[in-house]
Amino acid sequence: MALELCYVACGKLDAFVDIRNSLRLIDVAAGKLILEETNGKVTNGKGTELYLQDSVVNRLSMIASNGHAHRDILNFVGRKDESK
Repeated sequence: MALELCYVACGKLDAFVDIRNSLRLIDVAAGKLILEETNGKVTNGKGTELYLQDSVVNRLSMIASNGHAHRDILNFVGRKDESK
């Protein structure tokens, strides 16, 4: 999971999408930070900012992209980008 986010950060992938609501904090924390440091965009499955809660029990969805394709991905998966 973190590797895929790093691939998005370095340009090998345009995006990573997981909207199953099955990801854990420890799965995404490092990759999220790296991607955001490279001006990528990370949101939850609904298109709003992804907040990582301090519990490994909570599950989340995530859409991560290079920032350029994010709105198109949200439209494709049927979510609305509320951060226009």
